[in-house]
Amino acid sequence: MDSKGRSRIEWRAVVDRFEGERAILLVGEGPEKVEVPRHLLPPEVQEGDHLRVRWTLDSAARREAEARLRRWREALRAEGGDFDL
Repeated sequence: MDSKGRSRIEWRAVVDRFEGERAILLVGEGPEKVEVPRHLLPPEVQEGDHLRVRWTLDSAARREAEARLRRWREALRAEGGDFDL
């Protein structure tokens, strides 16, 4: 958990190579190969560079998206639509 109580995972990777607009990262003990769009990496990254990657669960963004969807469904129903999934 981070200082705001959000769940977070961190992992390390090595940039193995670039294939066009994709970066091939080596992750973990295996290592496992992971393809990432090159534009998601810092522009100065080169083959052989080591990266630290952090994933943080953004629960607030999820709640906001769910609230927007509820409002959208309510608006459709108010216009006479039937929108049950």
